[in-house]
Amino acid sequence: MKNIFKLSAILLCGLAVFASCDDDRDNNPTLQTPTTFKLNTPVYSETNVDLRSTTSLSFSWSQPAYGFPVAANYEMQFSPENKWTVSVDQALADESGNLVPTYGSAGGLRSVVNASVLANDIATVLERCEKWDVNEVPDSQTVYARCMAVYAGDTIYSNTVSFTVTPYYIRLKSADPNYWYLIGSCIGDGKWTNTADAVGTSVIPLYPITGESYDAKTGDGVLSWTGYLTTDGFKMVHVLGSWDEQAGSKDGGIELSWNDGGSSNICVPENGIYTVKLNTKTLECSIEKYTGTVNIFATMFITGDFDSWAVATGMNPFSTYAGAQNHDWVYDLTVSADGGVKFTSDNSWNFNWGSTEFPRGTGLAGGSNIPAKAGSYKVLFNDITGQYNFIEK
Repeated sequence: MKNIFKLSAILLCGLAVFASCDDDRDNNPTLQTPTTFKLNTPVYSETNVDLRSTTSLSFSWSQPAYGFPVAANYEMQFSPENKWTVSVDQALADESGNLVPTYGSAGGLRSVVNASVLANDIATVLERCEKWDVNEVPDSQTVYARCMAVYAGDTIYSNTVSFTVTPYYIRLKSADPNYWYLIGSCIGDGKWTNTADAVGTSVIPLYPITGESYDAKTGDGVLSWTGYLTTDGFKMVHVLGSWDEQAGSKDGGIELSWNDGGSSNICVPENGIYTVKLNTKTLECSIEKYTGTVNIFATMFITGDFDSWAVATGMNPFSTYAGAQNHDWVYDLTVSADGGVKFTSDNSWNFNWGSTEFPRGTGLAGGSNIPAKAGSYKVLFNDITGQYNFIEK
């Protein structure tokens, strides 16, 4: 009988050892080295997507089988011929000018397994690869997409999916700033309308800063906005019409939480004038109380050669929610010919702003005429900082 008890004890100890080993494996998973991963076929793959009339296209994928959840970086890539030999970035960096790109990246790096990529960015990749003249853009074009994943120094690619688009001609130039937008109860009309046509009513892009440099390919750099914020809160979004990329609050204050759909509103400790500054490449952000002198204007005009300097074109206040203190002004402007433009609070010209920069810059008190180019623009002007932005339609 003693031998039976001894044998039972040995078996129980062995089971405990095996259980301990299993726990060790569960708690200390081994990093796997996958060679590919799954990019889902988009729901619009059987339709023809008109890139000119579409704001953004959504993509999603499964995390590569690393063996456990990891914070990998992902980026979407697109090709008109399913060739992945020379990237747009490689061709742009080639001083000889002999490299012809076959694919390009769009949408930027992200740490989540989905992306909303601007249709304009996809159209730009196609134009850089195909180099269509304005009258040679096809009515239909197959686009091939894949996703790149980078983790622990290793880069892998997903499968390729295809869809059909109607492209349009893009006048190639350096990338526009990589905008992020303010939205919230103390922003604009306070209605949280996250759509492209709500720019100037519910959402406003942060302004580029004079003297800052912006990446010619990605548009990344430092942006800022200065204005009146309340304890009612706001958020920042990257792609209008989507909440996938957003900045909220971790705790209901100004410590930010990125890409968390359950985050709280960003709330300043007290109502007042603040400056929000964001580095779009590193996502470093500061929200600080503004200490300069602030004037409150009842009206603001944009005037210039386009209206014979009549000071008759009144801009619309952006901040209109109950209790708002407005410092941003908006106007949809069409300029038929190149000419000078300025901002003024009234026809006395006591407060007016001008600069030599276009389409964006910082107006100085009594500065030069802004050299506007012919075109149609959404014009934004901040009367605290003098920052302005002519966003081409």
